[in-house]
Order: sequence, then C-alpha cells, then structure tokens
Amino acid sequence: MIHIIPVLLFSCTLTPASFPISYYTLSNPAFTLYKGDYQVVIEPKGIGDIAVFNCGARFRTWGMAFSNLRAETERKNWLSFAYHFNTIPLSLGANLGINERANENRNLLCDIGLWYRRDLKFGFDYSNLLENNRVLRAGLSYTLNRFTGTLELEDSISRQKLIPHILLGVAQPVANFIIQLSGGYHPERFVAELSVKFRDFIKWQLLFEEETKLLLEVNFSPPVIVKEVTVLETLLVEQPIVVKKTTTIEKIPKGKVKDKKTPSSLSEKEKKYCETHYLKGIECYLNNELEQAIKEWNAVIKLDPDYKDVKRYLENARAKLKLLKE
Repeated sequence: MIHIIPVLLFSCTLTPASFPISYYTLSNPAFTLYKGDYQVVIEPKGIGDIAVFNCGARFRTWGMAFSNLRAETERKNWLSFAYHFNTIPLSLGANLGINERANENRNLLCDIGLWYRRDLKFGFDYSNLLENNRVLRAGLSYTLNRFTGTLELEDSISRQKLIPHILLGVAQPVANFIIQLSGGYHPERFVAELSVKFRDFIKWQLLFEEETKLLLEVNFSPPVIVKEVTVLETLLVEQPIVVKKTTTIEKIPKGKVKDKKTPSSLSEKEKKYCETHYLKGIECYLNNELEQAIKEWNAVIKLDPDYKDVKRYLENARAKLKLLKE
C-alpha cells in the first residue's frame, strides 16, 4: 500500500552565483599564469560585496597567487604556489590557507595538484588533506582555437560517489578585451558566466629584460536558477512505517532549567547553517540519497534538535533506509 501526501511546494528563485564556475574545476590560480604575467581577478557578489578576489604573478618557473572566497556557507583565504618545469610541460602546485565554515572552527586548507600543459591538458588535485572530507579530482581540458571544453570527475569521500563537472567556454577577442562566455553543469545546478578580460591593459619594461603584462579580469555571473524545496507537512513515504517509541520523562531538579537552544537564540550564521543543511537533506531524500540526507539532518540536530520538522524527517529517512536494506 502506498501512502502519498502531496504537500510539496517547488519554487524557482533567481539567485546570483556565489562564486565563479572556475572554482569548481581543477584550480590552482598559479597554474594559469604565464611567464612575466600579473593578474587580478574580481567577482562581485552583490552591490558593495565581492565573492572572489584573486591576485597572482609568475616569475620564471615559479607562480604565486593569493585568493579570497566568500561563499554562502564558507569563507576561504589561501596562498597558491606552482612550479613549472621547463624540460617537460608539467606543473606542480599547492594551496595553503584557512577555511572557515558556518558554525565550525577554522580549519587549515591544504591542496596539492599536478597539471600537464598542452592544448590537451590533464591533471588531478587532492583537496582538504587535513580534514575528514577529502576530495580527489581528475580531469582533462582541450582548447581548439577560441573554444575550450573541460570534463572532470570528483570523488567525494563525504558523499561516497563520483560527481561530474562539465564546462564549455568560448572566448572572443575585441581590441584589447577578451569576452568569454562559459557554461556547464556542476552538482545539482547548471551554471553560466560572462567574463570580460582586459589584456595588455598596462605594459612596461621590467628590469629591461622582458615585456611584462598586467591582466585585469572582472567576472559578472548572471542569476542562476536554483530549485528550492519547501515541505509543509511530511515527506513521501513508500509504505506505512510503524516505529515503536519508548517515552521517558527527564526529571529536572527544581530551580534548574535544561539548557537548550531555541530558534530565537540562534545567531544569523547558525540559522543559515541549519537552513542550508535542512534543505540539502530534503533534496537528498527526494533523490533517494538517504544516507546523505541523514548526515545533513544530523548536522542540524547537533545545533538545534527542534529545528522545524527535522526530527520527523530524520526518523522517516532512517526507517525507510532500514526497510530498503531488509
């Protein structure tokens, strides 16, 4: 017998991209620099706010860059280093910095990567080396004239599955400008980006040895359609589930009040953290990723056990997972 309670509301809202799509792909900013180049990359997040700031330079075989990222649920500051071999088209790189997630302590950020440089590029990087959620990525990129295509596979330990990243781009030089349009698919979202690059904007002679160029790049990301799911009553249950409960009454001594956070006592940062994992859990549940949904909702319960209907959803997910395994 199937019980369906159709009380799911789906709404599409327009939200600006929180960071450029290049962030998803194999990226050590120092990899992309050419000998004698300097670059500055800025992406606005909103009026008076910046999502991404990056500046870098390359001196002979060494590349260095500093990056700052402000996403919805995390902030990162890191330095990038890359060494470019002369005898073979190979680059080695590392990212070192600080990663601060919502409602979590600051963690050290450490990534390493290897990149083969030709029209057909390929490489890998190993991210979050000092955390439990380590990520291994491998991919290739091919450039033909003004067109570039990138395909990557990400092996995420936390999600226990391969995640694809697809990116296509075309660049059109116009005088001293380069207009680049990119689009692709990343986990659970389609993304698009328009970049306007100013090349040869400033030139000068550095130590009278070689011409040095400054690259100034500003990325404007158009609004991206993001599906938000709001559940008013209950989740979909494939068949009746009977869960036996044992009720216990906790005795609290007189004069003492049990310390428990209420929604009103949560900070704005904590509320955003709960809402993000709450909706993520619903999305995973609807995609039958029950174990991931349980992880997302457990993250909410650790902070606020009474947040919306998270307890009931968690109970349903556990019962359904147990039923499927029998």
